Amino acid sequence: MRRRLGYLHVPKTAGTSVSSAIRAVVETPADTDPADTDPVAPFVMDTTLFGGFSDFERMPTGHGVFRGDPADLAAYDAVLGHFAVSTLLAGRRPDDLLALFREPRARLLSLYTYWRSWPETKHASWDPYDASRAAARLDWPDFLSEPAVAAQVDNAATRLLLAPHALIPDDGFIAAEHATQLLDDARAAVDRLGHVDVIERGDACWSDLSAWLGADVRIGRERTTGDERRLDPATHFTARSEELLSARTALDTEVWRQAARRHGLDDTELDRLADRSWSDRRATATLSPDHTSAMAGDETPAPEIATSEMATPEMAGDETAGGDIIGDDVAGGAPGRGDRAGGRVRGRVADAWRRAARRRADR
Repeated sequence: MRRRLGYLHVPKTAGTSVSSAIRAVVETPADTDPADTDPVAPFVMDTTLFGGFSDFERMPTGHGVFRGDPADLAAYDAVLGHFAVSTLLAGRRPDDLLALFREPRARLLSLYTYWRSWPETKHASWDPYDASRAAARLDWPDFLSEPAVAAQVDNAATRLLLAPHALIPDDGFIAAEHATQLLDDARAAVDRLGHVDVIERGDACWSDLSAWLGADVRIGRERTTGDERRLDPATHFTARSEELLSARTALDTEVWRQAARRHGLDDTELDRLADRSWSDRRATATLSPDHTSAMAGDETPAPEIATSEMATPEMAGDETAGGDIIGDDVAGGAPGRGDRAGGRVRGRVADAWRRAARRRADR
């Protein structure tokens, strides 16, 4: 069984369930002495996603935010949570790290509706950090364009993979001219990690995670997201919001695809999986509670795709290993193909930023 590991938990990727399952494995080995130090670090995040915020002393609860020297985490067998790779590497090698990713548009909308569902007492527990209050206060397009929450909404998975990075601002959005370099750096960071996957693969994702850990990981059906405040499509899902969302998830989309390719999914499969994940999450956010009371929560293991469907041949290989892994940008294809595909990917990223910039200029 793998004992020393770091788990990069991107917010709203079933990570609460995954962390609980890994903790159960790590904390109950047969050779553990009850007098030993807790093998799992008590912290659940570092400061990466807080951007320039630093007033942690005034937080009523602290919320397990780690603000010390990453070397202090080397004493623990496992570090699990919203940590940058640079933090997790303290006392660990890149192949000791795992990360699970979710279709970025669906993930970000899930974060937004989650924060909007909080009661006042929960918002207050994070004061004076007010990202959750911004979600409650702002419509979806304004939330996506709010610089104060940029560290949370602007390609958060990429930030966790690369921070600290000279091209990623603490406060503010990533500049369009830096997208190409950051895309290359993020893809390389994904490839260095010991285990990566996308949660949309359902049971296959958890089976492969168990194999990597060398222990059976049982993922529960823990729900942490509320959707009581339904979104009005007329004000939330507009042309402006679509352009902003494209920019805020452009790099993370390529990270998600890169992780999925390691499990044999090709670009056609990924396009279909991405569209379905996004449309299902959007529908859940806009339907009335009566229509969604029987639906699985955002933190369930396969939040958008039924695992029984994923395993069928009709899904054209969603669960098979026979797909074409030489997709848009995977090294090892025919001569020149990787360069051409890489150019297409970079073009999609640059176009997303240009559209968002034009929209801001027109307002």
